[in-house]
Order: sequence, then C-alpha cells, then structure tokens
Amino acid sequence: MKRAFRNVLPLLLAFVGLGLVYGVTVPPFENLDEIEHFGVIRYIAETGRLPVHGTPEAEIYHYRQEASQPPLYHLLSAGLVHLLGLQARDMETYIRFNPRVACGPNAPFLYDNRAIFYHNPHRERFPWQGTLQMLHVLRVWSTLLQALTVLGTWTLARRILPAHSGIALLATAIV
Repeated sequence: MKRAFRNVLPLLLAFVGLGLVYGVTVPPFENLDEIEHFGVIRYIAETGRLPVHGTPEAEIYHYRQEASQPPLYHLLSAGLVHLLGLQARDMETYIRFNPRVACGPNAPFLYDNRAIFYHNPHRERFPWQGTLQMLHVLRVWSTLLQALTVLGTWTLARRILPAHSGIALLATAIV
C-alpha cells in the first residue's frame, strides 16, 4: 500500500498545489456561486441555524439558491469558521456589483468584462483580514476536501480493480 500511495502522491500534490494557486489568483467572490456558498456558511456560523429561502436574511447574507443545497459542506465549514473565530463583519465593503458584467447567453455581445464585482487590488492583497481571511481559509478548506475526494477515487478504484493499479491512477487523474 505504501508503494502504491507513492504513485498517487504526485497527483494529489499537483491537485492541491493547483487548487491553492487558483484560490489566491481568482478575485474574491468571483468563483461560481462562491458568494452564495459563503453566505450560507456565514449565516450558519453567525446564527447556528440553517438558512431559509424567502426570508429577509436571504438578501442580507446573499445566499439565494444555495440555501436549498444539502448542508453537510456548509455545516462543516461553519464549524471550522466558528472554531477559528473567523468573522465577516466587513463583507458589505466587498460587495459592489459590476453593472457591466458580461454573464449569460448574450454576454459576448454586451461587454467584455467577466468580473461580477468591482475589485480594489490594494484592499484584497495579503495579509487578509476579516471577510477575505475567512474566504481564503474556506478556499483552502475546500481544496483539502476536494483532495479527499480525489484520494477516495483512487482508493475505491484500487479496491474494485486491485490488479490494475494503472486504472486507479487514470481514474484519479480524470477526477
């Protein structure tokens, strides 16, 4: 097993490394549905309750449709936020929607701008505090959880086809 793990380790390290680079490169809340997932986690961490659609909190916390997702990831993440004492009291200072964003089916014909929000690179640089610290901790946390999925794929493929370790590596690389 140890020798086999040495074969998958480069894939895991590459996955985590690329995930971390992606996490520090993409501007805050520009990942797909990131602001909504962040809102659900923040709501649970601050209130100790699951969010509900159609309440005034839905607009305040920006969680929209993500409140209907199965809550395991959000509960685990809110627990981590609570454990580390992270807070996002300054979140609203980062939420300035870009009216010229080019999203949707007609996007290429409207504007050449993919940023959902206005960004201030000077405020968003390291070292992060408040909302940005919480966001980047959650990005690292998500990358580690995804790495567990990659490792789980490899483990499952090795158990299903123990004589074909190459297939396990291929399945892992595809994930």
